[in-house]
Amino acid sequence: MANNFQRGDFLPVVWTPVLPVGAGTASTLSITGYDWEDMATVIDVTGTIHQGRRARIAGLADAQGNITLWFDLDSAPYNSPPVLRSGCLGLLQIQVSTLGTNPFQLGIIVEKMKWTSKIDSALAWNFDWKESVLAGAFAYPSGAFSTPGGPPGVNPQGSGTIPGTTTVPAG
Repeated sequence: MANNFQRGDFLPVVWTPVLPVGAGTASTLSITGYDWEDMATVIDVTGTIHQGRRARIAGLADAQGNITLWFDLDSAPYNSPPVLRSGCLGLLQIQVSTLGTNPFQLGIIVEKMKWTSKIDSALAWNFDWKESVLAGAFAYPSGAFSTPGGPPGVNPQGSGTIPGTTTVPAG
């Protein structure tokens, strides 16, 4: 039975701009939340041999999402760093472990930014992004994950090591 849950408030998002000026300086974003979708284009290949039922294959992989933050005048997104503006290319690392070693990595382009101010609330902003391999490659989290009944990196379904994992020595 799996029980390696992680608290969202301990899992940062790191932004590294690729373009324009200021590229290469990583910044940990003080987010309040995010959501994103990992998806694929679905292509209809239905023909007469499918006897009136749909036949589909996977096309291009894609991702898109939104990240929400409080506005901090000492770390404004348009300054360097973090250099986070509409049209910027960059690399997002979305952590899934408090160890900080297992991020999703996505090359993205910032599609749009939105600023929000309300009575009894701080100034907030958010940005929508879409995947762009021009900014960096997509990677799923990897590394050692503990599994009940076995050491890190051991496949709970049988023998061998889980693909993409490494075993961390106890210590």
